[in-house]
Amino acid sequence: MDVAFHYFSDKKVADIRASTSSAAPLEFVKTNCVFLGFQPVSPDDVAATVGGLPSKQCATDPIPTWLLKECADDLALFLCRLFNHSLQLGVVPAAFVSAYISG
Repeated sequence: MDVAFHYFSDKKVADIRASTSSAAPLEFVKTNCVFLGFQPVSPDDVAATVGGLPSKQCATDPIPTWLLKECADDLALFLCRLFNHSLQLGVVPAAFVSAYISG
């Protein structure tokens, strides 16, 4: 691994941790949605979907899209579990309910 990339990555992770250290714990919102035909997603589904994302990003995104795409295979299992659990219970993190709209 390139040493410069290693230091860049370490700094990026440290910066993200520092910028979110005072964030409130995740709140969850219970929905009234019922997915009768819900089919769980697989880690391969998640990795493929993340890999197909456009390379643009929102000002509120905590991680650059290029980095998310680069780490998709490593994050796929965690994201898969998060998405499936959320959809099975009808509960989503409150932070996922907001949007940033610019014009």
